Amino acid sequence: MTSADTRTMWSDLATAGFEVTFPVVNGVRTRVLTAGSGPALLLLHGTGGHLETYQKNVTELSAHFRVIVPDMIGHGYTDRPDVDYTLDDYADHLFALLDHFDAPTAYLSGESIGGCIAAWMALRSPERAAALVLNTGILERPDEAGLAQLADLEVRTGRLVDELTLDVVRRRMEWLVLDPSVMTDEMIRIRYDIYSQPGMVDDVVKILHAVLEMNRGL
Repeated sequence: MTSADTRTMWSDLATAGFEVTFPVVNGVRTRVLTAGSGPALLLLHGTGGHLETYQKNVTELSAHFRVIVPDMIGHGYTDRPDVDYTLDDYADHLFALLDHFDAPTAYLSGESIGGCIAAWMALRSPERAAALVLNTGILERPDEAGLAQLADLEVRTGRLVDELTLDVVRRRMEWLVLDPSVMTDEMIRIRYDIYSQPGMVDDVVKILHAVLEMNRGL
């Protein structure tokens, strides 16, 4: 086992003074991590992700912001409502989440689909967005190479339906990052446990398909 395998998220969060709660937002039981004080900073994970995506960022950011990190609808341990998972579906839920935390404005930061959602929230209600930070979000139609990569991701995710194993989850997650060595055993196990919830993989595939169709139609 390498030293990377022994790292734990608890060492990343040990001094953050964070809290994980499950408020009901627009009828949706929502898992959300909060830490720090100051202006609100909403961090939005990517497709199929969850709040642990930001485990290495929370402590440092919470020294300057009130960090709010949810599992978005259909993800993590948040409920999976019967919606189409459009940008408006996400935005409606996230604006209500900000209202729950008495945050009329927030800094919006997202990666992948989280970046698209953050941008859409700012377009819909610019008065609520203090600033935007976008990481790998797709804001215009990808070229053919980009569409091929998205199609590859759809295939890799579809494999989870028939073969949900730690190894399959690892291969999918290592494909997503520049340096596969950063993907610890703990992160693989967290993602595997989330995907092992009844019906979760089917919903992940449904959400990813909705994301791909949205990008193909940009």
